[in-house]
Amino acid sequence: MKSAIFSTISLLAMAVPAAMAAPAAPAAGPVCETSDGSPTVSAAKWAGAYWGADAGRPSLACQTDSHGGCITVATAYGASVNFCSEQAACKTVGELQDRIVDLCDRCEANGKVGGKWDFGDGSNLAIFHS
Repeated sequence: MKSAIFSTISLLAMAVPAAMAAPAAPAAGPVCETSDGSPTVSAAKWAGAYWGADAGRPSLACQTDSHGGCITVATAYGASVNFCSEQAACKTVGELQDRIVDLCDRCEANGKVGGKWDFGDGSNLAIFHS
């Protein structure tokens, strides 16, 4: 009886810290949120292409607020693209453009697209209707 009680206590002692552990970070990748109010796929792709074609743009997109926030990196024909992070962060323009295309390919519904690409590091790229 004594050994059964100690076995139960030992199991509980191992389970409590695991149950109290911080939640796992979200997996990197697409989070589709497409609705009837989302921008068209062509508008979202145009925003990414136009943004990248502008030779005056820097090669990095940086959200510089150390407390977190978002910056609008592209807009076109009713589509807006934001880069958001929990703290100051940068991504290359090419990486963000690739994620715009990925979201359009993975989240398209009835010619529309909406959602975000979670980079798994506290930052994301979001496509939404402006």
